[in-house]
Amino acid sequence: MDFNLQIRMNISAEAIGRLPDNPCPKGYCLRTLRPGDEVNLPGLMVSAGVGWTPFDATGMTEYLEAPDRWDGSHVVEADGVLAALCFATRRDGVDPVWGQLDYVCVRPGHRGAGLGFLVCAAVLQYQRRRGYPASTLTTLTVTPDNLQLAAIKTYLSLGFLPVETERNQEVCETVYRAMGCPLPVDWWPSDSPFPPIDVPDEPMG
Repeated sequence: MDFNLQIRMNISAEAIGRLPDNPCPKGYCLRTLRPGDEVNLPGLMVSAGVGWTPFDATGMTEYLEAPDRWDGSHVVEADGVLAALCFATRRDGVDPVWGQLDYVCVRPGHRGAGLGFLVCAAVLQYQRRRGYPASTLTTLTVTPDNLQLAAIKTYLSLGFLPVETERNQEVCETVYRAMGCPLPVDWWPSDSPFPPIDVPDEPMG
């Protein structure tokens, strides 16, 4: 089977409320953004392979002006180096407002320590405290050669559920089998206010 698409996943505020309070590994510090981070964030993102072509410090500063970005986004720092990141986005186009996670990334050399879970959970808890009923994200492009297993495993462990579409059913089943997850796929149980992302490389954030 040939495929090339992104998968939308949603999580309810109720599920966010059940997240465990995982401690930060020794030597790491989980925190919100602070002035000066805009200089170092692009390098983290490039190192993790998520792109960010326009994001020099000036572009990053403009991006961070969006609602919730400064207060809700979280990073993990180790010895003065940004090791992991998750941006908080507020989706104002729906009523009630939802949260969104963007550009989740972990620097190579710091993977495998659960840092992606930590930054995502911190952003989700922030969005729950803001009163958002749910949060959403889209995966990077999933292909037969890159099933995005590590990222999707993290999202499923957080409590995210994929939004079912005509195109992604077999893809999600393929991903679940590769991770050893039981089938059938546990889909998002209600309508999603945001359309599925079934086209590759659709901009996030």
